[in-house]
Amino acid sequence: MIIILLLILPLFYKVWFWLYTIQLKEYRGDRFSEYIDTPQWKTVLYNKLLLLESLIFLISSILFIANNYIFVSYYLLLGLLVLENFYVLFKIVKKQLFFPKITSRMILLITVLTFILISYIYISFTTFLFSLFVLLLLLIPYLFIFISNLLILPIVLLLKRKKIKKAMYISRRYNNVIKIWITWSYWKSSVKEILSSFLEFDWKTLKSPKNINTEMWISDLIIRKLNQKFKYFIAEMWAYKIWEIKLLWEIVDHKYWFLTWIWNQHIWLFWSQSNIIEAKKEIWDSILKNNWVLYINNDNNYLRLTKFKDWLNIVKYWFHTDSDALVEVIDIINWITEFKFKYKSNSHIFKKNLIWEHNILNLAWVLAFCFDQKFSTNQINKVIKNLKLPDDTCEIITHKWIRLINNTYNLSVDSLKSWIKILNSFDWNKIIVSDDILELWVNSEVVHFDLWKFIWRDPQITKVLLCWVNYREAFIDWLLEWWFNGDDLIDNLDKVDKNTTILFAWRRAKKYFNDFIKNAK
Repeated sequence: MIIILLLILPLFYKVWFWLYTIQLKEYRGDRFSEYIDTPQWKTVLYNKLLLLESLIFLISSILFIANNYIFVSYYLLLGLLVLENFYVLFKIVKKQLFFPKITSRMILLITVLTFILISYIYISFTTFLFSLFVLLLLLIPYLFIFISNLLILPIVLLLKRKKIKKAMYISRRYNNVIKIWITWSYWKSSVKEILSSFLEFDWKTLKSPKNINTEMWISDLIIRKLNQKFKYFIAEMWAYKIWEIKLLWEIVDHKYWFLTWIWNQHIWLFWSQSNIIEAKKEIWDSILKNNWVLYINNDNNYLRLTKFKDWLNIVKYWFHTDSDALVEVIDIINWITEFKFKYKSNSHIFKKNLIWEHNILNLAWVLAFCFDQKFSTNQINKVIKNLKLPDDTCEIITHKWIRLINNTYNLSVDSLKSWIKILNSFDWNKIIVSDDILELWVNSEVVHFDLWKFIWRDPQITKVLLCWVNYREAFIDWLLEWWFNGDDLIDNLDKVDKNTTILFAWRRAKKYFNDFIKNAK
C-alpha cells in the first residue's frame, strides 16, 4: 500500500505529460512518429531516471528468475519511488509541468485510461510480480495511453464524421458568407490576422482563433458561430496528407484561397517535397473546376516548378515585375516603411511601422484581395494606420538602453534571415535567443547548419542563446569550432550590456522574453 501511495505522484506526472504530448500531436500516429524520429524524443525518453528505472527492472527480473531475495526488489522499488516523488516535487516548484487541454475527446481518453490503470494496478496487487508490474508502469506509461486511444478511436471517428457532416451542412446553408482559406507551411496566422484587421474594420467577420487549424476545430467553430450575420469567414487550415486537402475545402466550401510560403517544413508528414507539390495540385484543380480565386506568392521555387497558365483566377504577388500585385519598398526611416503597391494598372503609396520585409509582402496580397472586394483607398489607409500584427510577432520593446524584439510566435529560415538583415542596421550589440525549427525530418540538420552559416558570416551578432532540444550539442560544438568562443554562447540573460538588441525567435524563446520583462520591472 505504501508503494501504491508513492506511485500516485510520479504516475500522475508521467501520464499527464504523455497526454499533453499526444494531444499536441493531434492524436495522430504520423505526427507522433515524426516526433519519435527527432533528437527531442531521445532527450525526453532516454534520460537518467529512465536508465535507473530500467536498471532496477533488470535487477528485479533477475531476482524473480532466480527465485531468490525477492524482497530486495521491493526495497529497490520503494527507494526509486521516493526519489521520483522528490523529482516531481522539484518539477512542481520549477513550474515545469505539462497539462493537456480538457476537451470532450480528452475526457473520454482519461476515463478509459483511468479504468485501465486501476485494473492494471489491482491485478498487479494480487500477484507476486507486483514490483515488476509497477516498474513496467513507470517505464512505459505511454503504452497505456496508446491502448486507451485505440479503444476510443471508433467512437471518435463516428463523432468526427457526424460533426464534419454537420459543419458542411451549416457552411453551405450560409452560402452568402464569403469564405477564405489560408494554408501552407508558414505565415498563415500572420496573413489571417492582417486580413481580418481589414475585413473587421467595416464588416462582421468570423475567423479561426490563434493557430487552430484542424478539421475538427474548424468544424466546431462553424457549428458554434457561423451564421448569416457574418460577411466574411477566414479559416486558417492545414493538411498533413494529400487527400486531407479535399476534405478541408469540402468542410468550409471556400471561394478564396491564400496559399502562403511552401517549403520543406512538415516534409516528414508528406514524405517528400514532390508529395507537397502534388498536394498543391489538388488546389489548382479545385480552383479551375469551381471558378475559385487563388492568391499566391510568386517567389517560391516550389511554386515556380508548377507551370501556371494564364489563369484569370490566380493572383501572383511579390517584389518581381512579373507579379500581378507588385510591392516596392521605397524607404525605411525610424521604423516606418514606405512602400509602393501596384495592382491592376493602379499604383498606391502606403506607410506603416512594419520593418520586416515579409510583413510588407503579407500585406501585399491582403491589399490585392481588398481591392478585389472593392475597398476604397481611403478605407485601406484607415486600416493600415491602426494595423496590428499578431501577438508575439515583430513586437519591439525598448527598455532603458536595451531593445527587445519578440518574434516568438513563429520561426522560419527566411524570417530569421530577414531579422538578421534588419539587425545589421542597428549600431548596438546584438544577441539572438533562438529555438530550432520543427518537422524538417532528414533535412533538419542540413537546414540548421545552413542557417547558422548565414549567421556566422555576420560579425555583428555578438552572443547567442540556443534554447534548442534538437541537435543542440552538435551545433554548439560547430559554433565553438568555427565562430564563437565559450563566452559568446550564453545560457541566460542575467548580464546584458547597455546598447544591446535582443532578438527572441520561436516558441521556447518566449520564456526568456517573459523572464527578461519580469526581471526588468
